[in-house]
Amino acid sequence: MSAREGREPFNGALYGASQFLILIAMVPSLLPKPLRLGSMIFASWVAYKMIFTQTTGDMGGDLGLGSAVLQQLLIGIDFALVTDPTSLKELSDKNPTLVTARPSKDRLIWALKLYVNPRGIGWAHEPLYLPNRPSPLMPRLKFVVSRFTRMVGCILLECVIYVVDASNPGMTTPGMVLSQAPLKWRALGVACFVVAGACRLNAMHTGLSALVVGCGFSSPDRWPNFFGSPFDAWQLKILWRKVWHQNVRKSVLGCTSAVMSIFPVPTSTFGITLYKLSRLYVTFFLVGAAHVGGDRMLTGKLGAGAFKLFMLQPLGLTLEFFADYLWCRFIQQFSPPLRNKPTPLKTNGYFKDPTKSTETLDIGGYGNVGLRGYNQHRGQGRDTAPTWVRFVGLVWVAVWAVWTVAFMVDPMCSVGMFTDPRVDLRQPNWFSALYAKSRHNGLEM
Repeated sequence: MSAREGREPFNGALYGASQFLILIAMVPSLLPKPLRLGSMIFASWVAYKMIFTQTTGDMGGDLGLGSAVLQQLLIGIDFALVTDPTSLKELSDKNPTLVTARPSKDRLIWALKLYVNPRGIGWAHEPLYLPNRPSPLMPRLKFVVSRFTRMVGCILLECVIYVVDASNPGMTTPGMVLSQAPLKWRALGVACFVVAGACRLNAMHTGLSALVVGCGFSSPDRWPNFFGSPFDAWQLKILWRKVWHQNVRKSVLGCTSAVMSIFPVPTSTFGITLYKLSRLYVTFFLVGAAHVGGDRMLTGKLGAGAFKLFMLQPLGLTLEFFADYLWCRFIQQFSPPLRNKPTPLKTNGYFKDPTKSTETLDIGGYGNVGLRGYNQHRGQGRDTAPTWVRFVGLVWVAVWAVWTVAFMVDPMCSVGMFTDPRVDLRQPNWFSALYAKSRHNGLEM
């Protein structure tokens, strides 16, 4: 019996109702706090019901929806209960009136803009390190064509990876998961999983950006790339800070700040270091918890796949922290520094020097964050290092990924998500079988 048998079909109306309540709870000064809390409790119940009792009928749909609903819940909790709405400022908004004192219609539009823009593009809490963005003077047609071309390329690449995954014994052998596979198949599986995931998210992002910009609802400069360059990921903290997407960064850091506010901020150097590391572990705990729903909805049981991946990241970042400390303490005094001053980059028409920032906690990973839980300045900086250091760093990140990402793939392997004999290159006459299958389906239609 599969994990989806005996479960209710996905209830889109119930899901839509929960999202509507989250949006209403985000509107400043519309509902008193008890009602906002009640809205979040109802949304939590809907998330529980979806993840534990419902199915979309598709393994990929269950995996994605189970994670998305918890991430949306996290965003709602942050904006409805944690963050003061008067501290959130849209940079293009010249209205001096506090958002809490504006008409209901304006406050609803304000909340809707936040809801559909989790990265905070164009807001004061926009992440400090964002990938390159198009020029605001870029013609709409050129932008639409470039994004549509990129979307098609991502789809084609994911199709190729689908064939490779179906042919990988580490991902398709019954009774074995990727973390138990030989190293070569494990490394191949992890590489394909990361690239395929990036392709899918990038395809959705580029397709949506082409649509809204083409229809005139937005401008090209409001759509920076979804991912940074993988060649910049020579440290884990750079990977999570600059290369991977930042969709839930603001909400994760906001909720982290709420948790850490329970504890007093220490004054000693050692105490501050422990405080930073504790904050780091809480941050990734929340990220991991937000991904648990996908594993549960896919497999029908609670597992530690995605959660294990994210809880291992602060361990790797802690190792990097101590390696960096030892380098600066014992080696850097005899050699040139690894990092030069970041180069100020032009962002939306002005220059921002990343070294002149009021952020107080550099915790790596989701680092350079202020006590309020998000960056207060916009711009980018480039950490420079000798080529050999960057190469060693890239190898380190790749090795760490091969070890940790495999745990996230394990639940998918356990339910046969990658098994498809039609495209398995190990099958004899696989191309003929695929052609016969497609012809048979065509005759049935």
